[in-house]
Amino acid sequence: MADPPGCCHPCATCLLCLYSCHWITAKKEKRKGLRTTKCDCSWFLFLFCVFLFTLVWLYFAIIILNDFHNFNEFIFKQRKLWLDWSLVLLVATAVLVTYSATLLVLALCLQLCGQPLKLHWLHKTLLILTALVVAAAFTGLGMKWAEEWRSARVSLQATGPFLHIGIVGGMTVLAWPLAGFIYHTRNTGLMLFLLLVYCMAMIALYLAPLGITSPCIMEENQLPPKPALVGHRGAPMLAPENTIMSLHKAVDCDVQVFETDVMVSADGVPFLMHDEELTRTTNVQAVFPERTALNSTAFNWTDLQKLDAGSWFLERRPFPTVQSLSAGDRNQVTEQRIPSLQQVLEAAKQSNISIMFDLRPENHSDYQSFVNATLKVILQSGIPLQQVLWLPDGFREQVKQQAPSIQQVYGRKRLQNEEPLLRVNLPYQDMSSEEIRQYRQDNISVNLYVVNQPWLFSVLWCSGVSSVTTNACQVLKEMKHPIWLLEMLPEKTAHGVRDGRAAHKDQQLDARVTPPACISHEEGQPEPCTAEVGNTPQASLKAPFLCRLLPELPVPCSLPGSFCGAQLPSAEKTWNRAPTGSEELEPLQRFCGADLCLGAEYLTRSAGAKTLLWDLETSGDLSRCLVQGKGSLCLSAAALQPVIGNLV
Repeated sequence: MADPPGCCHPCATCLLCLYSCHWITAKKEKRKGLRTTKCDCSWFLFLFCVFLFTLVWLYFAIIILNDFHNFNEFIFKQRKLWLDWSLVLLVATAVLVTYSATLLVLALCLQLCGQPLKLHWLHKTLLILTALVVAAAFTGLGMKWAEEWRSARVSLQATGPFLHIGIVGGMTVLAWPLAGFIYHTRNTGLMLFLLLVYCMAMIALYLAPLGITSPCIMEENQLPPKPALVGHRGAPMLAPENTIMSLHKAVDCDVQVFETDVMVSADGVPFLMHDEELTRTTNVQAVFPERTALNSTAFNWTDLQKLDAGSWFLERRPFPTVQSLSAGDRNQVTEQRIPSLQQVLEAAKQSNISIMFDLRPENHSDYQSFVNATLKVILQSGIPLQQVLWLPDGFREQVKQQAPSIQQVYGRKRLQNEEPLLRVNLPYQDMSSEEIRQYRQDNISVNLYVVNQPWLFSVLWCSGVSSVTTNACQVLKEMKHPIWLLEMLPEKTAHGVRDGRAAHKDQQLDARVTPPACISHEEGQPEPCTAEVGNTPQASLKAPFLCRLLPELPVPCSLPGSFCGAQLPSAEKTWNRAPTGSEELEPLQRFCGADLCLGAEYLTRSAGAKTLLWDLETSGDLSRCLVQGKGSLCLSAAALQPVIGNLV
């Protein structure tokens, strides 16, 4: 068989040496009359499958990096050994993928050069070992970390379009060596089989876009507001977790909520600690070596204060960001101690940041006393109770009775025929984009955890989630836009083609209900508003306008951005609690920039017969404002320009 044009004998010889481990020239190989047998073809097919297998595992390895810190903590609890296992995972995976990809490229080049595919037994053995290692990895993932399968499904919403483009490109490149093999083969059955498989694969690829869905396929003007950030134990990439320093670093990252874990010492002092043992985040082994294995709640507060809660951060380097800390930050780290809940509440009050916590361990025999001690500290701290988000399910009704203003957060989905929960806190794998949208429409605040990677944050941003708990607040803070956003194709009409924004607006108009008090034009005539309307109208108004209208309202006119659902820098009030003491009005999800959502009843009672004047320079047009949730009303700038009496 003659060599194809452009394939020199030295190159063919080199390829044979690497693939077959036969250190002979291509001419001698040809004189021996060696040909590619059915067995050789089978090994090539096995090589191709192993390559795809390792490639899929590489994809999984990249996806699970978002949650790999949990795996590191799990290994430490089991073996008392701290190591960033993500590096081991990535290096091992890269070696396997590189090895199988190199062999595949060699095989394709040999095919193009018309040389036999005689895979050496050593390569065969290594390929089998590669397949077994990857299979064991997938098996272990399914047994010990099954939720990561759902993480992969979420990731396809971010990577699906690009994976499709890459696979189409790979299949196109594969067509060249496949065509050469089919041209030279004398086995008609094999030729037809390969052609059939290739054609079916290409047809499936070209039909695949019909099944690709992503929340980030939308018009840019439909993009929901950026989710608020909740610091997972503070800012654990910048400071030791669950410390005062970590709280301050979280504040620097514009985090709105400090998420933590509370335990109660043997003498009844609530303090911050995640693990049941103190070995991972303190030097308890050096200070109390005989008490290392004891539960954190077995120590009294005096003993806990003797422990160093910061030096481990520099020694173990739980995140790569530790090595970039400044000298001042390193000194501050070594000074960290286990903080009490009282200290954290004081810091949260001064920094105007909310605090959300779980109370551990839930199965403790004295759990009710833990609840009582924790609630007592909260009530005595002087922090506005709206800044406290309560996660524990145990004795929740008791907490509601003693402190009804504390915001209750539920770690489950709402049940059928149950009154809507106001706030839920769930793993990001547990909610689909459709569920997030439905909860948003029902005015339920959704917080998902733990979200560290920008691709995942982008998907949840497009889905409309209210907030995310993260370890990487310093990374997500800098994101001004999702990583990618694909706009929908223009829609054809009887008059031609128009853009998707007009089509979406028409869909909104078709679905609207006209409220009795809706004002939208200069004439003041009632007309459908671009909002979902229920029984109680709401109004979305700009902060500068409200400041002039209601001087007593604690609205920070100088602060930029949106304040819907956020705590304002006021020690006594937040915007969703009326100064007159009316019932708390829940935040509304909306798409207006820098708006405040307030109940019409509250505005009427507070404003009375005051004149409502609209500032066109600071407000702009709100005709595109979408105030989601039951009973919302969107008022345009033109409607509020004239003098209006009471808002009804």
